[in-house]
Formats: sequence, C-alpha cells, structure tokens
Amino acid sequence: MSDELGTKVIPDIFRHPFDKSKQYADSECPFCYIEEQHRELKRLREALDKLARLGNGDHYGNSDGNIMAQKALEKNCE
Repeated sequence: MSDELGTKVIPDIFRHPFDKSKQYADSECPFCYIEEQHRELKRLREALDKLARLGNGDHYGNSDGNIMAQKALEKNCE
C-alpha cells in the first residue's frame, strides 16, 4: 500500500501495539485482541483437559463426558 506520494504505508493491522504513530484504545488494538483470544482459547483448552481427566487422576477417562472432552480437544488441535 502507498499514499499519494508513493510512500509505503504500513496498514494499521500490522503495526506493533507500542508503535506510537497510531494510538489504539485497548479494545481496538488488533494485537491486544489476538492476545485476548489466545488467553481465552488457553482457558477453554485447560477446562476441556480437566473434563477429559475428571475422576481419573492424571489419565484420560473413558466415561461419556471424558470422551466428549477428549474429542473436542482433538478437533481443536487439527
């Protein structure tokens, strides 16, 4: 992308959050959004992992609920 003078312009989506040439509100920063989504995905995966092992210590269980959580974890990794 270039401006009227032919100068290369970096689209806002590719700017680093600490780049002072554009200030974002926390809710608008694309990098903050990605980090937030990553944290949420990690939280959900940890919850599924706990359900997959529920009642079986450190091992995956074989109850219907354990197996459903295990399958959800597998699909998430694909």
